[in-house]
Amino acid sequence: MPAATINNFVANPSSILGAADLAQTVRDLVASDSSTLSPVLALLQGASGDQQSAIGSGLGQAASVLCLRTDPNFAAEIQDRVNNSQSAPAKTAYAAITGDDKNRTLATNASGAGISPGGVGGGTNPATTTGNATGSTFTFSAESVRGNGLNYFSGGVTGISGVTSTTTTAAQTTSP
Repeated sequence: MPAATINNFVANPSSILGAADLAQTVRDLVASDSSTLSPVLALLQGASGDQQSAIGSGLGQAASVLCLRTDPNFAAEIQDRVNNSQSAPAKTAYAAITGDDKNRTLATNASGAGISPGGVGGGTNPATTTGNATGSTFTFSAESVRGNGLNYFSGGVTGISGVTSTTTTAAQTTSP
C-alpha cells in the first residue's frame, strides 16, 4: 500500500472498519508495513463480531499468503498475536484461512535445528516455541499438512540379541 494510505490508517485506525472489504484492507496494510499490526489488533476490542472475523481473515491472508515466504518470523508473530487476542471470531477466521492446528508440532533439539527452511511446499517455520531440558517444540503455522488419521505403517525393533520387528501396511481403495 502507498505510504500515505498507511499513514492515514495509523492516524485513524478505526477508519478502516467501514471498508467495503475489511479483510483485504487488513491484509494489504499488515503485509505492506509490519507497524500496522498493533493498531489492527487494537481494533478487535471495539469491533463487531463480523468485523472481528474480517480482521482475523485479513491477518490470516497476510500471514499465509504474503508474509510467510518473505518474512516467516513476522508471519509467526501475526499468528502468535492473534492467538493471544481475546477475540474468538478473529481466531476462528484466522484458523479458517491458515489451517492453524495447535496439535501439529515438531520436536527439535534445543538449538532449534530441524525446522525446514523451505524447499518444495514452503517453509515450516514456528509460531511458538516451548523449551525444555531435552529440546524445543514448535507449533507449525500455515502450509502444514493435516493427517488423515490413518496409520499406514507401524513397526518395532527390540534389543540387539534378539532382533524382532513387525510391520503392518494398510491400503485404502476408492471405487470410481
